[in-house]
Amino acid sequence: MYANRRRGGNLGLLLLFGEMARFGFDRIPAITLATIGLNVTVFLQLLPIVEYYSLTEVCSSVFYVWQRREWWRLFLSSIVHGDDMHLYMNMVSFMVKGRTLERRFGSAYFAFMLVVFTAACSALTLALNYFLAVNYQQTFFVQCGVGFSGVIFALKVLTTHYLPDGVTYLFGALPIVTKWSVWVELVVIQLLVPNVSFTGHLAGILVGLLYLYGPMGAIMNAVFSPSGSSPSYTRSYSSNSSQSFRSYGTTGGEEREGVGGWVDADEVRRRRAQRFQ
Repeated sequence: MYANRRRGGNLGLLLLFGEMARFGFDRIPAITLATIGLNVTVFLQLLPIVEYYSLTEVCSSVFYVWQRREWWRLFLSSIVHGDDMHLYMNMVSFMVKGRTLERRFGSAYFAFMLVVFTAACSALTLALNYFLAVNYQQTFFVQCGVGFSGVIFALKVLTTHYLPDGVTYLFGALPIVTKWSVWVELVVIQLLVPNVSFTGHLAGILVGLLYLYGPMGAIMNAVFSPSGSSPSYTRSYSSNSSQSFRSYGTTGGEEREGVGGWVDADEVRRRRAQRFQ
């Protein structure tokens, strides 16, 4: 989630299309693909009902949402991106996480999850901003953010939870204990890109934790039951047990890529077990 970023060119769109083609369009589940399409469509302003000339018209802040009662910003701000590279990084990360979770929960439940997570992340971001405005600095009243990264952080909490214990690689290079990777990423991204919304990312993490360990998951499951199954790998690759893996995506990896193809968490778990037999 970015605060007050300006729209750039279309290089990010080309990079996104290239990553999707390399990943395989036929391997991206329906809701994940549709969500990426929606974000791209809104960025290109192809929907007549979503037209804006500046980010201040669509961003979410305590001032706009709470004081002016513009509740629609809770949802719209999440699918608006500051520039093409912001869109590219978010959608590539979402593509990998979405594939894993949509296959695990089923498409219908995953769509339901995205709607709930979007509202929850936006609302919690504003709650954090309000708290900071009252107790720390009043500028948080007007801090205005856009982007899908809050939801992506919530999904990352889930994907790392379902991963076997071990080491993942942040940005494909920095080794981190899997269960701590989302917290390390929160800090690293803030240091590398100070203009991102720290409270937006933190809100995403908290929403993910509320789903896994709080009442949120139980309430959602009571309303709409998951129908998916635990994912399994769909492409074969070398059976060499010494094959190394690296993370894929811009924000860590719940899927690992070997020389011969993509491998998800269950396959990684199975192959790790084989090494000790």
